[in-house]
Amino acid sequence: MQGLTEMEKDMVRRLDWHAMMDYGASFFCLEKLARTKGFRIPNWSPPSAASRSGVSQDPPGSGSAMKLKTLMGDHAVTQAFKRNTSLFDFADVKAPATAFKRVVRALEFDVAELAIVTFLLAKAHGKPLKLLPAVVMARFQHPYLVYNAERGPLSPKDLSGKRVGLRSYSVTTSAWIRGILADDFGVDLDRIKWMTFEEPHVAEFRDPPNVERAPAGRRCSPCCGPASSTPRSSARSRRTQDSSRSLPTPSGGEGLAQEARRDPDQPHGGGKKGRGKCR
Repeated sequence: MQGLTEMEKDMVRRLDWHAMMDYGASFFCLEKLARTKGFRIPNWSPPSAASRSGVSQDPPGSGSAMKLKTLMGDHAVTQAFKRNTSLFDFADVKAPATAFKRVVRALEFDVAELAIVTFLLAKAHGKPLKLLPAVVMARFQHPYLVYNAERGPLSPKDLSGKRVGLRSYSVTTSAWIRGILADDFGVDLDRIKWMTFEEPHVAEFRDPPNVERAPAGRRCSPCCGPASSTPRSSARSRRTQDSSRSLPTPSGGEGLAQEARRDPDQPHGGGKKGRGKCR
């Protein structure tokens, strides 16, 4: 118990699960502690969490484990965990990003995968969320800013005065893209007209003045992936793959886009939201 305060040591000695979880201890750590003691964590559920989650709870004193309503994708680092635990009730959601609004607006889940910028915005607006030190998905963001090469070459310094399409201004990939443009290329982000196609995950967030919502029915296109993404089978998609490129990275690399709409009224480029495609 080295490094713990006397109050923390007392909670551990008494195995006061309720007090430790109220205190903010990681459930994953508590589960490991319980297993070393030879039993499972008794039922514990805050009054609001049980009614909010809709997950059936075992009666007090039954000695069985509680169930936590959980949003988690089938990532390489989560598959084994999801197969070998009985303490979580995993929501049937194929793309976790599609449920992020449910996480931060309705507080529907007890445990949830959540993009870091969505979490930070939710926390800034007073949402009662705590961040666990467990990364379930990460990727290199540079290939997700693309342009239509049929309109001629385009570099980051040429974006001033242009319109750039984003799924949503506040999502994590969009935040990364803006940071890369500003920090690596010196782009003045205030001189770009950002066009969004979806509302923010956090309802209280307000887009800055240079952000405009696209007309209803428009889609965020191009919607691209890295060069390793599986291409679409249509001839038109193969043709636009050849004519669309990502903006050059600091190392000079490029990635192929899957689709670049030719409609002149569409934004010139676009970013793809992490964990899901622009639709």
